[in-house]
Amino acid sequence: MVTIMKNRYAPACLAVFLLSAVLLLASCGGGTSAATMHLVKTEGTVGVSDGDGRDIDPMENLGLYSGYQVGTRTESYAWINLDDVKLTKMDAESQVEIARDGGKLEINVKSGSLFFNVTEPLSDDESMDIRTSSMLVGIRGTCGWVTQDTAALLEGTVTVTAEGESATVTAGEMAVLTDEGALEVKPLTAASVPAFVQEEIADDEDLAAVVLDTAEMDSAEADPMAPYEDAMAWDFNEVQYTEFIDFTQDGEPELLVIGTCPEIPGENNFRGPYCRFLVYKAGAEMEGSSSMSWGGAYGAPIEVITEQIYALVELDGRLFLKTESPGWEQISYYGFNDEGQWCSEAVEHSSGITDEYYYTSNVSLNDRSENTRRECSAEEFDAVQAKYRDVRVLMRILDHGRVVFD
Repeated sequence: MVTIMKNRYAPACLAVFLLSAVLLLASCGGGTSAATMHLVKTEGTVGVSDGDGRDIDPMENLGLYSGYQVGTRTESYAWINLDDVKLTKMDAESQVEIARDGGKLEINVKSGSLFFNVTEPLSDDESMDIRTSSMLVGIRGTCGWVTQDTAALLEGTVTVTAEGESATVTAGEMAVLTDEGALEVKPLTAASVPAFVQEEIADDEDLAAVVLDTAEMDSAEADPMAPYEDAMAWDFNEVQYTEFIDFTQDGEPELLVIGTCPEIPGENNFRGPYCRFLVYKAGAEMEGSSSMSWGGAYGAPIEVITEQIYALVELDGRLFLKTESPGWEQISYYGFNDEGQWCSEAVEHSSGITDEYYYTSNVSLNDRSENTRRECSAEEFDAVQAKYRDVRVLMRILDHGRVVFD
């Protein structure tokens, strides 16, 4: 399962303002009440099943019991109240199973991500563990979130165990399980806070005030856009869409920018503006500057295009940007390979007189690119598309330039 950070350009100023203070969270505070568990709220499509696997219709304040499972679909979320002082929120496309034995509670996050806010410390005879496919997180009285290979803390201290290794994570830190099986503890930056957690902070005035009052980040860290200033300075006529997306699922998201570009004379004899995207990577080794790996999808100028789609898809645990022009039968996929190199592959169908199929791939190396273009079969055309799992559509260009956000 993959993690996405959503931040469209239009509301970006509000999100950046809020995130600019996010590092420490100081009021997640202290005892427990009766052992009750409820699905208190849902948004979108949410499924519930009991310990025997029987489906249960979700409803507000639905009672949950040991062995119950809850799952969310695309653009869907679920809030679970555990004893009134253990509050959790499931991200989109997540699945959890709840196991309880007296005062011992375990939440198995089978896929996706989970936000938690334990507002009172657990008593001595209680325990709460969050388990994912790769790690175990012991919770006492803390706020934060977990993904399949990341545990991030906004308040408190937790012990994270993975691959036989343990690490202590405190407020303002995140533990990430590397490909080599090591637990790496690193500072939590504002840009690392996923959208579904941002929304919980934004919806709670008291919580947001605490975040703003207790932030201890320097200005470079505080502004999640700071490492990407060159992206905004690129020669776009208009930026249509931005979003922090962890393409490699390493806990360090990249910045996706989609915008219209000036006319490029001679570009397929079309007249602009065109729609293009850039993906920017940033990190501590960049010393505040930006490093760019980019892919450009020109297609047709927006005045004449019938439809162009920008979407996220997933392959082998990594996210890719998919661009598609359905009327032209051109589909391209852009992302990072196992070696961290920017790469792409595309298929197209020329349905004219020749009725030919083509396959194209590209890998960007340090000083050059490796390109391949060849004819392929209709079966390979279908097989390339079948490899990728659809996640969600970001934006569409319709009706000769009308931009629609999904």
